[in-house]
Amino acid sequence: MKKYYLFLSAGLIISVSLLLNCSSTNNEIPSAVKGEIDLLKWNFEKKTIQLDGEWELVWGKLVPPEEMRNKNIEHDRCFIKIPGKWNGLDCNGKILSGTGFATFSLNIKIPEPLNHYALKIQEISTAYRLWIDGKLIANIGTVHSDSKKGEPRYIPIVVSFIPDKENIHLVMQVSNFHDNDGGILYGIKLGHEEKIFSDKLLSLSFDILNFSILFIMGLFHLMLYRFRKKELSSLYFALFSIIIAVRTIVTGERFINILFPDFPWSASVKIEQIAMCIGIPAIMTFFLYLYPKEVSKKIVRLQQIIGLAATLFFIVTPFSIGSNLIEPYEILLIAAALYLSYVLVIAIINRREGSIYIAIGGFAIIIAAINDALNDFNIIYTGNFIMVGQLIFILSMTFVLLKRFSGSFNRIETLSDRLKELDIIKDKLLRKYEESMMNILQERLNPHFLFNGIHAIQSIMHKDVREADDAIIVLADIYRFLMDKSFNTMIDFDEEWEFVKNFLIFEKIRYGANFSYQINKTGDFKNIQIPPLTIQPLVENSIKHGIRKKSGTGNIRINADITLNEVIIAIIDNGAGIHDENVYSKTIGKIRDRLKFHFEKSEIEIINLWDGGARSVVRFTVADNPE
Repeated sequence: MKKYYLFLSAGLIISVSLLLNCSSTNNEIPSAVKGEIDLLKWNFEKKTIQLDGEWELVWGKLVPPEEMRNKNIEHDRCFIKIPGKWNGLDCNGKILSGTGFATFSLNIKIPEPLNHYALKIQEISTAYRLWIDGKLIANIGTVHSDSKKGEPRYIPIVVSFIPDKENIHLVMQVSNFHDNDGGILYGIKLGHEEKIFSDKLLSLSFDILNFSILFIMGLFHLMLYRFRKKELSSLYFALFSIIIAVRTIVTGERFINILFPDFPWSASVKIEQIAMCIGIPAIMTFFLYLYPKEVSKKIVRLQQIIGLAATLFFIVTPFSIGSNLIEPYEILLIAAALYLSYVLVIAIINRREGSIYIAIGGFAIIIAAINDALNDFNIIYTGNFIMVGQLIFILSMTFVLLKRFSGSFNRIETLSDRLKELDIIKDKLLRKYEESMMNILQERLNPHFLFNGIHAIQSIMHKDVREADDAIIVLADIYRFLMDKSFNTMIDFDEEWEFVKNFLIFEKIRYGANFSYQINKTGDFKNIQIPPLTIQPLVENSIKHGIRKKSGTGNIRINADITLNEVIIAIIDNGAGIHDENVYSKTIGKIRDRLKFHFEKSEIEIINLWDGGARSVVRFTVADNPE
């Protein structure tokens, strides 16, 4: 485990070092000074270059290219560091605001005129016109000095040109009335045409690949959640993946504008804002369900509330107002990233499943998010790497998912072998069960009861043929119930009640005037079910242990009542009472066990009455009120 800690620590140190090194100026790379950049010694055959450094700026004027070239024309000129926003710039004693308009210019010295060159322009806040040596080569949005007439537009483009001399004069008019940050926020890249187009194609391909992987993984985890609702981590990971996938097509190379050239600028920036607001609580909620013991529910809940509030704020407010919240929210993003870093370290220490691999992807996206936030604050100038971090994170999660599936398949194989063993055991148990059922059936088809019944029918056959005929029908119904219903788990209460009636009728035939009964049912038992042979054994028990031993006429009263959701069945006899100390250990004990299995509340009580006889009471509570 120590090697993992060393690996992660080294990774973090290297990543931070790279960020710091990238933020420093490399002396070997030329940069613009006082509005000029010397690239005469730059090898364009090998690589491109960003036109970073000090550009000339004329604030509050849209100066034509010929006037910007002519230094004799008086303009309030100053210099601004590109890439960067003009907000807060001290231009000859005047502090600039985020909104407004200005003209930029840069003189570029190149080694090979008459060659095919190109510029790769990411986005300018929020509209611009570009001239090369007095020739208009790009016009994105509507540049205007009137805030009501200016129209914003973000479209990353590549523009080609062939310079006719070593000195190139670049002029850009920029207006911004829709964003809080104005100016050239991203570096402009210069190089040979084929290299710039290759760079553009590579960047666009990476965006499409990133979108495809994120979106497919999102749908995949959504399907996992569809079939396994308990896996809430899959739901939030799917939500995070789809949100970031949608954000991918409105940032970077802005693939959305290739698919839909007239896609509104306001819609794309709001999607970007909302994705950021939802993405943070989504990923934190994902980690909450992934590592519930390491993540604080209170912190996640706070992030969810803030994310929802920020989302609503961005939806209902124009971008110029909503963008005020971006930088504070990016601070929250850094705080969330640091907290998740802590969570991942604790998960590794606690040896959570897949924590090492998730940590690799997690730290990649965390470092990328921190880098992009610092880059947006102009603290460092490394560019945006969030898409790279997202891709590493998704791939690491995919690896963990595949590892889990592999473990699941291994467990399935083990279970399959175990099931084969259990199947053999099952066959043995089934044979024993069948033998047991035959024994029970033989017990229920008690030949003594059958012989006694036949003798009773024979004795009355010569006296009353109609009564004997009725007795045969009742006996047949009794045995039909025993054959068809007694092996069911549950039957309708009315079926059990009818069986008890037939049993009493037949007992009356057997005992004649020495036996009487009353049977009464109060309430609606339509939807009530009961285990078969619950009441009849209690009735038979009263006859066998009470009435048979009594001189004179024996009587049994059976009352069934349902109140709310409680069923009460009382069997009262006037016999000699029950004196068996083990009355609950045999048949009645089995009845009690079956009732407890099917009903949460049930009981059987058998007591002797003070004036002779016994009372058996069955109580059980059904789940719902049948009334």
